[in-house]
Amino acid sequence: MEKRQFTVIAAGSIESGPTPFDIYTRDKDGRMILYLRQGLGFTEDRKEILRNLGRTFYIAIEDQEAYLDYASERLDRIVSNPEIRISDKAGIVYGVGKLTVKRLMDDPRSGRHIKKSRQFVESQVSLVFSSPEAAANLFAISAYDSYTFSHSINVCTFCIMLGELLYGKKEEQVRELGLAGLLHDIGKSRIDPQLLDKPKDLTPSEWEEMRRHTIYSYEIILEHSLSEAVLASGRSHHERLDGSGYPDGLLGHEIHPTAKIVAVADIYDALTSDRAYRSSITPVDALNDMASYEGQIDDRAFKALALCVLRSDELVARFRKTKRIGPYTRPSDTDESTLERAIR
Repeated sequence: MEKRQFTVIAAGSIESGPTPFDIYTRDKDGRMILYLRQGLGFTEDRKEILRNLGRTFYIAIEDQEAYLDYASERLDRIVSNPEIRISDKAGIVYGVGKLTVKRLMDDPRSGRHIKKSRQFVESQVSLVFSSPEAAANLFAISAYDSYTFSHSINVCTFCIMLGELLYGKKEEQVRELGLAGLLHDIGKSRIDPQLLDKPKDLTPSEWEEMRRHTIYSYEIILEHSLSEAVLASGRSHHERLDGSGYPDGLLGHEIHPTAKIVAVADIYDALTSDRAYRSSITPVDALNDMASYEGQIDDRAFKALALCVLRSDELVARFRKTKRIGPYTRPSDTDESTLERAIR
């Protein structure tokens, strides 16, 4: 029993009725013991005991996906449950998000997975709007997770935070922005995984295929009749205000406003995440790096991002006065910009 691996779950996330996984706790000697067997009914009396025991509860690692499926069906109630700690809610939401994106990437044409994606974003918006602590917890989780599926979740999270600053409490706009962030890279489901994580520089033909993920994102999103904001973000999140981006070389006024915000969130997460071909940099270093691309990325979205990272207008003002401007020259038609190499 002790040789198995276990992970902690939030007791408040378990509702009455049968569970599709075993639940464990530890006895007074610290040994792991079975508390509730899979498939057995969880009565209200037993739930009350669970609340009052003050114990930590666990599931086996191999049951983690079953637990996240279970939590996904109850996510709105979990987010609104005052008995569950904010940090636990953030962990559950993030885990459900990763599972949602994994299944979406496995089957991007599934209307069911798109519906689940929208439900996830709605729950995440509700959580972020519920308290500053919730947003801080999600932000902290994003800094320590693996890249494979977390990038889409992180960009979604950052978009929601930026949207709250840029749009205020206009939840519908923030939800669409979050969904745009979640789906922006869905086209990478059509790219060879070995190419996505190639540790060396890409060849010209490989770059051409990598760039096509924006077209693939556009095509997949178009199949699901989603909003213009989500559609444009899938295609245009690598466009740059000065026309140096791809796939269409759009100028600033031609780029959808939502795509401009997604681009800022995308760049920030790419720079602060470890990849096969380079190590991550710190949040402040990422801001410094992004500041050197002034004229390429949206300034309002960048300032909102700086507020999320630095947490006060005073610190943002100080940063912008002392920002380090890195070397940058406009790329030629045959060369990749430093920025694009960093965030592919």
